[in-house]
Amino acid sequence: IYSMQQTSDGGYILVGDTKSFGAVASDVYLVKTDGYGNEQWNKTFGGSQSDRGYSVQKTNDGGYIITGYTLSFKVGYQDLYLIKTDEYGNMEWSKNFGEVSTSIGGYSVQQTSDGGYISVGIRTYSGSSVYTCMFLIKTDSYGNEIWRRCIGNTGYDYGRNVLQTSDGGYIIAAILTGWSKMGLIKVDSAGNEVWTQTYDGGVGGFDKILQKTSDGGYVIAGYKRDEFDINDAYLVKTDSLGNVVWSKTYGGAAPDVANAVVKPIADVAEDVAKEVKKTLK
Repeated sequence: IYSMQQTSDGGYILVGDTKSFGAVASDVYLVKTDGYGNEQWNKTFGGSQSDRGYSVQKTNDGGYIITGYTLSFKVGYQDLYLIKTDEYGNMEWSKNFGEVSTSIGGYSVQQTSDGGYISVGIRTYSGSSVYTCMFLIKTDSYGNEIWRRCIGNTGYDYGRNVLQTSDGGYIIAAILTGWSKMGLIKVDSAGNEVWTQTYDGGVGGFDKILQKTSDGGYVIAGYKRDEFDINDAYLVKTDSLGNVVWSKTYGGAAPDVANAVVKPIADVAEDVAKEVKKTLK
């Protein structure tokens, strides 16, 4: 399991991969539980080759959107995999996005304000030379591509988490310059880069390492090497332009890493109240 979200009924939706249910290789694995973790249903998606889900989000119609990668349905070596299901996990549609001589995977997906979807991940080109960039793709509500962007190419760059911002653009938490930097990248509504900030350290796991804060800034979770060259868990708070407000490390004598960050429920309630006020106005 790589991603989990609480659902409106108090249960949970989880996505990852499985080799337990009929597949020779791995399939995308979607599991719905009640509020006590008891399984209500599970679904698998994929083909004869390896397929995996890295991120799942509830959609406005009560269903779910999943991103990951597929080797079963591909144009290149590996394609980004986008799957839309209904509220019971039944597939409504799936799309794969790839390019010849490339490997592409999606690490985070969000529904956008226009009803479509934004997914971020990695694109590695393996033609005459090898280079990697952060891959960003925007689709409509049926998964049809609107645009794609490749940001980076100077090192091993890839996006881990993407959120839509109030101006219609997107904020992305990324690993930049070959694992050596934690990055925060702002793009506009068409995916064009607006600014990039880098911080010593790297980002953590998939999908839940970035959160917007009530003051318009961001908080990112990951890791940072200490004076003994050992990773500590790392939390960075920024303003709306990605400038550091504060940063903290946590850990001991062995390696530590933060793979997710979530808001306290009071902050979530405050954000909801602000959105309600905007709607009423």
